[in-house]
Amino acid sequence: MTDALERLEDLAPRIASSKKSLAFGAAADKARVPVEQAPRHALLLARLVQCAHDLDGLNDAALRQRLSGAIAKAQSVGESLEDAETADELEAAAADYPMVGSALMQVIERLRNHWSQLVAQDFVDLAAVGHLLSKIAGAEAIGHDLVEISTAAQTLANGDPSAEKLAEGAPALRLRRAQTLDAMQAFTDEPEVDTFLEAVTRQEASLDMVTPKVMAWLTEKGALSAFRVRG
Repeated sequence: MTDALERLEDLAPRIASSKKSLAFGAAADKARVPVEQAPRHALLLARLVQCAHDLDGLNDAALRQRLSGAIAKAQSVGESLEDAETADELEAAAADYPMVGSALMQVIERLRNHWSQLVAQDFVDLAAVGHLLSKIAGAEAIGHDLVEISTAAQTLANGDPSAEKLAEGAPALRLRRAQTLDAMQAFTDEPEVDTFLEAVTRQEASLDMVTPKVMAWLTEKGALSAFRVRG
């Protein structure tokens, strides 16, 4: 009887340890999805930060705040998953992980909004100058590019793009816009004409901008008929 009692007393802590292992295993099973999602979410967050930087989005206070919040939440939950030593700690970290996804969605929503504002400000009216240049000998390619860039930017903004598509497409379009406008300025080779055409892209052109140099350039290129005076 004494021997049996001693064996039972020796078995008790082993049973407790086994229960703890089972509990940790169950918690680990719950944490499997967050652990699998974490690398993809971390990469996506890094791409969104880079995209925001490329679009001057870090000057947008609301976007900057959401990015900071998402980074802080991802770091906090990631560290909790990594440092968990008990089943309860692991399960708590897994339960918190959906907050990372929620923070990412807030970033994506604001970044889409920022892109839509940029498109309205910098891309929509490119088509007007593009159509003009497409009628001028030597500038046809530049004109077609401007129209294409304007259309692509609006399509991306209006299409509720995925985070990956936005992060890839928006900065590329902004860079392409800058390069094509540089090509336009190289073609005109006249600062006053550049100022006038830039105003056209913003729908801010006025008659006082049509200086003798601008008039001479438009006349030379046969582009006067492309304009109408609006009251």
